[in-house]
Amino acid sequence: MYPRGIRPRIERALLDTPAVFVTGPRQSGKSTLVRLIRQDGYVTLDRATVRAGAGADPDGFVAGLPVPVALDEVQRVPDLLLAVKAEIDENRQPGRFLLTGSANVLMLPKVADALPGRMEIVELWPLSQGEIDNRPESFVDAVFETVLPAVVGTRVSRGELFDRVLCGGFPESLQRPADRRADWFESYLTAVVEREVRDLSNVGSVAELTMMIQLIAARAGSLFNLAPAWLTSGTRSGEEVDLVMEARDGTIVGIEVKSSATVRSGDFAGLRVLAEIAGHRFRRGVVLYTGTDVVSFGPKLVAAPVSLLWS
Repeated sequence: MYPRGIRPRIERALLDTPAVFVTGPRQSGKSTLVRLIRQDGYVTLDRATVRAGAGADPDGFVAGLPVPVALDEVQRVPDLLLAVKAEIDENRQPGRFLLTGSANVLMLPKVADALPGRMEIVELWPLSQGEIDNRPESFVDAVFETVLPAVVGTRVSRGELFDRVLCGGFPESLQRPADRRADWFESYLTAVVEREVRDLSNVGSVAELTMMIQLIAARAGSLFNLAPAWLTSGTRSGEEVDLVMEARDGTIVGIEVKSSATVRSGDFAGLRVLAEIAGHRFRRGVVLYTGTDVVSFGPKLVAAPVSLLWS
């Protein structure tokens, strides 16, 4: 059983919020996690009979649920969220509903405005490297500190780094032999397209959609412009930064990732441009590499071992 770092946040939310919705990709561990949090009162809509009853009479189904309850895979019966909303409006006691869904059910038009102010949304990702190794993680918090803690990492070979990347973080795939993981991922893609996507929209050609997803995956590591903001662009002269993290106070940390065991001043070119653009918002620029030492390369610029991500 892998420890999940998001569990304390979910448990805190249940203390003051009527409903908590745990979303995330299929097979990321949502059902396992909510069962641990709420061992009694677990109901899953993956069962055909349960799903049929919920669809036939959503209000009556919700009224008959044990309280508190964990309701798994709610996207299978979207109207159920409207019934949950009505039930919460009658009784706003915290922690009544712990919901999960593999698809972003909140994007569905009929429920998009059902639960604002009544529900906290928590996204569960596949396992992080720290969760896989059963080690606490504090890298993100540390790089936003005014002074970076004095730490020493462990040396990571290129082979080990690539193995960690290729293994991914889905619990089931990690339990498979290396030569069986490709088959698992292929089956996973088919299941997502056939089941999850069809829950949200009418897909004309499953084969074409599968091919499109594969083409998108092949562009991993290239520029992903999610919004027309300066944080997601490179510059006219070609400088770029692999990753930019933004804290709630607006400060940012830029991250560059190298697979080599040495770092040179030129590796910070994009981070220096980012620092000029961001001004006082720039907290730190970090180049992750496979060595062991944390080394300063100037004000707010540092090389750090990639192993610090999980150790």
